[in-house]
Amino acid sequence: GQTIIYNVHGNGFLYNMVRTMVGTLINVGIKKNTPEDIEKIILSKDRSKAGQCVPGCGLCLEEVYY
Repeated sequence: GQTIIYNVHGNGFLYNMVRTMVGTLINVGIKKNTPEDIEKIILSKDRSKAGQCVPGCGLCLEEVYY
């Protein structure tokens, strides 16, 4: 199997946001969406246009800053 490392940095996240971002990138990888679609999905502010929420297994919270 292959391992993909996806690092996300931010000052706040919505519920399942990172898992949905990964699902959207998977859609690009399987050619369901194009890389150009990412901006359109974000600007639409319609989460239903994004990829599926992937399972949380394998996700790791490494650090929190206060």
